[in-house]
Amino acid sequence: MVATGAIKNLYGYLPGSSKGEYHYRLKTREWLAELQLDLAVVLPPVLNIIDAIVGMEGEGPSGGTPRQLGFLAASTETVALDMVTFRAMKLNLEQIPLLVAAKNRQFGTTDWSKIEIVGATMEELICPDFKPIRQLNNPLKILPLPQKILDFVQHHWKALPRIDSNKCVKCMRCRDGCPVKPPAIDPNCSVSANSTRCIKCYCCHEFCPVKAIDVNPTWLERFVLTGRIREFASHLAGIFKRH
Repeated sequence: MVATGAIKNLYGYLPGSSKGEYHYRLKTREWLAELQLDLAVVLPPVLNIIDAIVGMEGEGPSGGTPRQLGFLAASTETVALDMVTFRAMKLNLEQIPLLVAAKNRQFGTTDWSKIEIVGATMEELICPDFKPIRQLNNPLKILPLPQKILDFVQHHWKALPRIDSNKCVKCMRCRDGCPVKPPAIDPNCSVSANSTRCIKCYCCHEFCPVKAIDVNPTWLERFVLTGRIREFASHLAGIFKRH
């Protein structure tokens, strides 16, 4: 979901294991965004407060690096608050599913000209070298391939969770918290999650108390990150056009 802010925090409204159940039922981030926005519409908080004195940059949800940002932010509106704090992290707001969903629904304030910041300027809040999570372009938008091949690419470009046996303490939180039944990950069975059952929600990565679960980029993700996929896509487009 790119980042956690006021809207995504409302996912905590869902009790217990139902959070994992909805991860499984709503497999795309767009669907999850719609659900989280539903919560903001139905149960809007009276006041939202984001503690950005120390944030987290890099790979989430629990494996990132603490980063001093140095401010507190509050608003009666979730969308406006996320607009400001995400911009302070130098994120591309058009690539954040929750803000895209809010804009499409015309819910909240997504127009910068209508957002008033009191107590500081936007320039004072921005962290120019904030390190975001790896955010890839969707291959469905750039690869001229049949749908079955695109589905294969979509499933295999996301990293599969892997257990570091040297760190694992066999607490089984990853297994017990997995929304898939039977669980896609089990330290007693394999160091890697089951590639067929895993839905790449990375709940196991979040649950692990000793950070023994790695989510390293796949060869396909590294291929995309280098930008070589655009050259490859252009080559394929030329072949399809000729035929």
